[in-house]
Amino acid sequence: MISIDYTLIIVVLNFILLLIVLNKLLFKSISKFLKERQKKIEEDLIGAEEAKKSAAELVRKKEIEFEESVKEARRLKEVAKHEAEKNADSLIQSAKFKEREILKETEFKLEREREKAIEEIKSDIVNLVSSVTSKILAKDLNNEDDKVFIDQLISKRGRK
Repeated sequence: MISIDYTLIIVVLNFILLLIVLNKLLFKSISKFLKERQKKIEEDLIGAEEAKKSAAELVRKKEIEFEESVKEARRLKEVAKHEAEKNADSLIQSAKFKEREILKETEFKLEREREKAIEEIKSDIVNLVSSVTSKILAKDLNNEDDKVFIDQLISKRGRK
């Protein structure tokens, strides 16, 4: 029936011996290698998680810095705007002051010209009166003659 052959026993013994040798030589080193690899993978995962958290924190800090930079830029823009407004106000005030000075000077010149014109008119009137007086004294006139004579003098003076 079933016959057990010695070769089968030797093959089984060889197999068991091979398992023992492989266990001693390879299994422990492979097992150790796999455990180390598993440990390294876990450490890398932990490191990656920490790096991810660190990167997220860095992004958050950079966003805060960016927002602060934007605020600072806006503040500087406002300061520049206020400075420009101050300069504009200063220029406007200076221009108004110069305008008032020019107006005063012009008014002064006009007043001098007016006074000069009045003096010339007074001089002309004096000359006219003296001329009329000398002619009246040189000639004896009545009221009618006086009116005609004065009208003639005025029309002569008006033409000049």
